[in-house]
Amino acid sequence: MSGHGKHPNVSVIIPSYNQASFLRLALESVLRQTCSNWEAIVVDNHSQDNTDEILGEFDDSRIKSFKIHNQGVIASSRNYGIRKSKGDYISFLDSDDEWLPTKMGYQLAVFKENEDLLLVSTGWNKIDDRGELLGTGSRFVEDEVLSYSELAIDNHICNSSTMVKREVFDTLGLLDEDPELKSVEDFAYWMRILSYRDRSAFVIKDPLTKYRIHGQNISQDHVSGTQVSRLEALFQKQIQREECPARKRDLLYGLNHRTFIILWAIHAPRGQYLRLIRETISRRLLSVRLVWFLIIKIFQKAFRIVGRRAD
Repeated sequence: MSGHGKHPNVSVIIPSYNQASFLRLALESVLRQTCSNWEAIVVDNHSQDNTDEILGEFDDSRIKSFKIHNQGVIASSRNYGIRKSKGDYISFLDSDDEWLPTKMGYQLAVFKENEDLLLVSTGWNKIDDRGELLGTGSRFVEDEVLSYSELAIDNHICNSSTMVKREVFDTLGLLDEDPELKSVEDFAYWMRILSYRDRSAFVIKDPLTKYRIHGQNISQDHVSGTQVSRLEALFQKQIQREECPARKRDLLYGLNHRTFIILWAIHAPRGQYLRLIRETISRRLLSVRLVWFLIIKIFQKAFRIVGRRAD
């Protein structure tokens, strides 16, 4: 049954900048969805490539496009798309990512069965610029309801996998456009949702989203010193919003845990790592999960050193 001409059930927000070839694949994956009552809103940051030509290939009234100058803040593009949207649900899809055909329909079915949910995401696989599978990026082995504390410690929600009820934006407002939160503004919003209503996020374990890894990804600096600063800005904002001491503590645990992971990944100087360990102990933030992380990483490093000496 065609969804053309009807009030759209789902609005798909697709920010784009100089991703013409990937944008075609993203839109084709939306067109292949098993449900048809949707609109796709492409918000183009005045691309310099052949994005307009690619958009012209799609003769479908459900696909709409707009141009804005987002000043390098992708949240501005997403917010613009939300303002232009009409759907009862909002889905985000980055222009270089793709969906499997059942993704949207599966999420709508979950919402129908669970009226208290505000956000439904899916598992996701990593692909390269040719679409070849690189591996899974999702940790979920079962369908799972996420709590505030779980999300604070470990965010495995892929932005392009999400679907959110419109009422959330009507109640909580739009995404934060603070440049300090660049590339983490989506995570900041998931935290706001679960702060508003805990355990209202559901993850479908099946990898129905394809997240593309390539040289132009805005999130390619996700393991960097810059990302530590952005996470600190995000968590400090959320801590200021929170009134519950237990949730403030969850946020401190989460920031501490993520900082350790990033510093290890970028091979930070030993002194920086030792300072963080001392601060962790003094502030009593040494969780069981963090202890196991450190033990595993130390053993991995020891085995590598032994292996090099054996060679």
